[in-house]
Amino acid sequence: MVNGHDAALTDRREDLLGRWGVARAIHRVICGAPKNWSTRVGLYGKWGTGKTSVLNFLRQIESEANSLVVTVSAWSAIAESGVVELLYSELSAELSRKKVKLPRFHLARRWASKIPGMRVAQGLSAVAVAALNLGTPGSGELASSAGKVVASRLRFSKSDVEALMSATRNAGFERIVIFVDDLDRADPRVLPGTLLALRELLDWPGLSFVLAFDRDVVADALVNYSRSFGDSADRFLEKIVDVAFSISEPTSEQSQALAMQALATCAPFLERGVAEELSRFAPSNPRTAKLVARSVGALAAVAERHDPQEVDWLMVGLQQTLRCVAPDVAIALERELTVGPDSTTPELIRAAFKDEEYLEATWKAVSAALLPEKNGPGSAYVKRIVERIARGRRYTPVARIAYECRLSFEEPSFTFREYRALLSAVSGGKFADTIGSCLSAGSSRSGATTDEAATELARIAVLGYDLALDAASRIKPDGLHRECCVEASNRLAFLGGLLGLGEGTPAGRAARSAAHCASMWSVFLRWLHFDMNESDRQLREDEKRHLLRSFAKCIEPRRLYASLSPWDWGRGIFEPPSGDRARIAEWRSEVVEGIIPSVTEAVARSFLDPDGVAGLERADDAPLGVWMLESPSSPFYADERGLAMLTDIIRSGLTSSDQQSMSILCENAYVYLAWLFEGRRGGTWATDQERRGIAGRYVPLITIAWDAVVAARYQFRMLSGIKKLRDSMIAVGVPSEVLAEPEWLRG
Repeated sequence: MVNGHDAALTDRREDLLGRWGVARAIHRVICGAPKNWSTRVGLYGKWGTGKTSVLNFLRQIESEANSLVVTVSAWSAIAESGVVELLYSELSAELSRKKVKLPRFHLARRWASKIPGMRVAQGLSAVAVAALNLGTPGSGELASSAGKVVASRLRFSKSDVEALMSATRNAGFERIVIFVDDLDRADPRVLPGTLLALRELLDWPGLSFVLAFDRDVVADALVNYSRSFGDSADRFLEKIVDVAFSISEPTSEQSQALAMQALATCAPFLERGVAEELSRFAPSNPRTAKLVARSVGALAAVAERHDPQEVDWLMVGLQQTLRCVAPDVAIALERELTVGPDSTTPELIRAAFKDEEYLEATWKAVSAALLPEKNGPGSAYVKRIVERIARGRRYTPVARIAYECRLSFEEPSFTFREYRALLSAVSGGKFADTIGSCLSAGSSRSGATTDEAATELARIAVLGYDLALDAASRIKPDGLHRECCVEASNRLAFLGGLLGLGEGTPAGRAARSAAHCASMWSVFLRWLHFDMNESDRQLREDEKRHLLRSFAKCIEPRRLYASLSPWDWGRGIFEPPSGDRARIAEWRSEVVEGIIPSVTEAVARSFLDPDGVAGLERADDAPLGVWMLESPSSPFYADERGLAMLTDIIRSGLTSSDQQSMSILCENAYVYLAWLFEGRRGGTWATDQERRGIAGRYVPLITIAWDAVVAARYQFRMLSGIKKLRDSMIAVGVPSEVLAEPEWLRG
């Protein structure tokens, strides 16, 4: 295999794409041209298709045919004369290396005089190019004249060329072949001038030139330089190139063979079956295919930390492929597979679709991320990858998908193997000390902080429990099934041990975080229906007890409640099968009940903060606060404790002698009532019928909130808004007599 990340081929045995044949065909053109002619060959191909590999092969062929080969890379050229200057410099250096002696007082003196001339002739007359109209008679002569602006200072005389050819033949060379590579990578602003100059210089009799570039890129550069080129840019190139060879896109078989070769070299840890299937999705561009192999190969160190079958390397490889060919789609797909309308149960969402509906829905969700230029034939290729990943990930736990996606850009603090070793270590006692040592080791492995390592440990502990339940569900014999349940119970006990650590420890904080509690809720909910025998039923009871403890100790109750998307409960949005709904409702009422008081208190206390109620729309846990204040199904209205808490907060504020506090309360009460009875620009959680219900059922709360609104006199510019709000409240059924109307408001 070729050394280097992006090295072109030099060994014919590694040629899987037929590039040697292209080189042979160009050689035949060079050999077949009359010796006193200048031969100009164009080698066209997109970025990464193997143009430089063809030139490498052609160099070997030409060297064996006694040709003197000079290579010029236009990539580093500066200004319009840069490529020409490089050509002279490289030709001079190659002649010196091959010990070709030039006539001392004739050619050598002229040769040395060319280089200073380069820097004098830096500019191509823009007026001359603008005057070009290649679609009209005489345009060729005009193009030639423009080229002479630069080339006249750089051109060899006939005697110079004859002396050069004579010197090379005397040294044993049959011909001179000059490669000009990477023309399409030169500065687009100087490409037109470079080509026009080359048009004159490439007429050297007896010399052969091979120009390698992306024809579309160069044509676009010509058009962008001057509109005068118009649609005639291709015809201009035809005046420079005598014979053109276009590198064709590899066949699917060639692409697969190249991908297999690259994967075998870069990612030898992949099983052959995985590599073979991954190669069937290889990009047609050879350079991109190698990039994919290198991206997968970069995970070799991570692979060594996992046991076989612990990571779905096919899915990881396909995700890497997608990142290389359509990175925005890859990001959108990862989000789609790990977060759904109810962010805690995306597995249930995916299972709710039929196969074809699921694949189509997934593609529809992520295809908007395709760049406009890729929404063509290439989108079918991207769609193939997306559908294969979606099919492979359909029944995979979200935590595992997220874990495997993170492997691409994060060195994990803990792998499954290391997690299992930790389970064995803590079984011997000294739980807290063992966890502390393990976090230090994990932090050292990944470069993460101790808190970050603790978060990873909590995350993989939940995933490890989920995988244990999955293993138990697949085993039918009672004895083996019980053993799997015992293993699952041990892993659940480990989660309990993390929760038992103090809140001041990194692992204790991680076990009390909203993200950790929500992920456990998701896993437990997914297995709630699995209670076919005593071992399973015992696990369900243990899970409920663990959740009750976790939710009660959660240090982010408001964020946790928001992550459960309570606004979707009972609305028929991706609800589980009817047989499980009663169990889920029971769990919701028992487990979530413990965090509701603190959540309602936090929302109620927003009435005391500047911009507190309005700020709920912009909070990290939005739309939780807005939903709680607007929806009659939220705990604020369904639980009298919420109503009482908000009523007490407003009443207490109304008795305050602090004018600033009173002003804050007035503004928040106004925003609350305006949301409730007039709606928000972004929509509302209450229907007109529900507003009428609130107006009839919660008169005491509405009354005291209105009292807060009119507790302080407003400026004239606010009066119309307050009057309008009062009218809206009366229109939906709020008794007018409970809406005080101070004299300043009636005026």
